Amino acid sequence: MVIKPKIDSYCSEKGEIIAKCPHCNTEGKMQVFGSDTSLYINSIQIKKIHNNFFAVCTNCKNTFEV
Repeated sequence: MVIKPKIDSYCSEKGEIIAKCPHCNTEGKMQVFGSDTSLYINSIQIKKIHNNFFAVCTNCKNTFEV
């Protein structure tokens, strides 16, 4: 029997920050989300591939990494 690894990605709300949007230059409170992509075997995390945080601009609705 061969156990195949799988790559899962999760996104979760992390809170709010005061930031300046690089797309429209709006400055203010913006929602922050965390993105976690990892390699799993049988639901056990083997390796993190990347863990990024990004904000959503309240004005133009674009996202950017923080």
